Amino acid sequence: MNWYKDEHLAREVASMTPTQRRKAAILALWRLQAPLMGLAMPQEWGIDRQVLEAVERASESALKNAEDGSLRAAAEEISRASIFADEGDLYPEGNQELQLEVMASWIHLCEVWEEMRPEATKSILMKVRQLTIGEDAGVQQSLSVIAGEVERQTYLEGVDGTLAEYGLGYFGTRNIEIERRCNNVILRSSDGLELWEIGPGREVRQLCYEFGSEILSVLKDGSSF
Repeated sequence: MNWYKDEHLAREVASMTPTQRRKAAILALWRLQAPLMGLAMPQEWGIDRQVLEAVERASESALKNAEDGSLRAAAEEISRASIFADEGDLYPEGNQELQLEVMASWIHLCEVWEEMRPEATKSILMKVRQLTIGEDAGVQQSLSVIAGEVERQTYLEGVDGTLAEYGLGYFGTRNIEIERRCNNVILRSSDGLELWEIGPGREVRQLCYEFGSEILSVLKDGSSF
């Protein structure tokens, strides 16, 4: 199964309301929020950590339908940073490239926020898929012994059904598994905030944060890639 030409995901996103699509995109980006926040950035990028924290706070409010423009204001401030204004003069790679792509995706989300069409939503989810698959490639190429390798392999050996058909590594597979759980909760919920305070909504939020923390841990452990 091709992870990029995923008809199952296309049908899910098409069946969502714009509000539900915003939630799907936010949860996808939360799965990479820990490495965005937890890894150092070059000073010349001009990124204020307080702005990144504002994005995180505002996105949580937006998940509960309380977006008051704060998320878009914070994303706009990121877009004015040197790394975006002088993009041609800076060449991020490795972990820095991941951070740059996540910030660019927050900016993109806020640019398409009002209409939030299926194509825009899918592009953000696909970007997160691409980045997590890239982390698997980095782990495979690393010369370091990275903690948790046995557990990740055990997880892959236990995957079956359509998840196994993607033929991806641990992070790529796990991301799609969590993505599906998030989308399922979103599609079964109303647009109200109550779900995101208790029960399944809280569970998928926690899964996204834990997944991001796992990526951050691996990136720090395998710093050579």
